[in-house]
Amino acid sequence: MEYLGFVSQDKLIDVVSKAKVLVYPSHFDSFSLVILESLALGTPVIAYKIPGVRSIYEGLNAVKLVKEGDLAQFRQEIRKIYDMPTKEYEDLINDKKLWEFLYEHSSWEKVALNELEELKKVVN
Repeated sequence: MEYLGFVSQDKLIDVVSKAKVLVYPSHFDSFSLVILESLALGTPVIAYKIPGVRSIYEGLNAVKLVKEGDLAQFRQEIRKIYDMPTKEYEDLINDKKLWEFLYEHSSWEKVALNELEELKKVVN
């Protein structure tokens, strides 16, 4: 593991697309673009199961959610991904449900319409 600090957009895309997994230990977030971008680049994510992240990404096989603050579980999930057979890893990032999710979230207009539908459920 290497800390890169700030990198250009091109470098960021290159690094994330080549990563085996993105570790996202945020304690406060809602609709994380970092997670969305990582998934779009074919890189699975491990993140804390905080309300905002859970409400958007729970149920996607390529996003492993762990109890907030549980570093042992975080390490365990990282190890699972690193130890996955190639076929299982490819299935993880080529999952039909993931690609449908990415399509639904491929533009701000689609995201806004999805959020509107969720708000309508709450109001009604």
